Amino acid sequence: MKSIHFSDRLDMKELFKQYGLKDDMFVNIKIGYDGRIYILFSAAIPERIDGMFVNTCANADYTALVLTVDWNEGNLLQCEKLELGHHEI
Repeated sequence: MKSIHFSDRLDMKELFKQYGLKDDMFVNIKIGYDGRIYILFSAAIPERIDGMFVNTCANADYTALVLTVDWNEGNLLQCEKLELGHHEI
């Protein structure tokens, strides 16, 4: 992947589209201890028990995008898509 400068902004919709992910699949985004950006996606909204609690066994596949960033230069150096599958919570 070529280096993308994002000091002004990064088009997340375009990035999601590039990796076959939809906006409504987005769950969470965090910056890890390693300085990478982790974006979590779910293939479905989790079913709730009594309308409140999420079951501890996932009913959807999970995917993550891991962005490696040069924070000093403001460049996106690498983007990796990880298929995480089903996981217990």
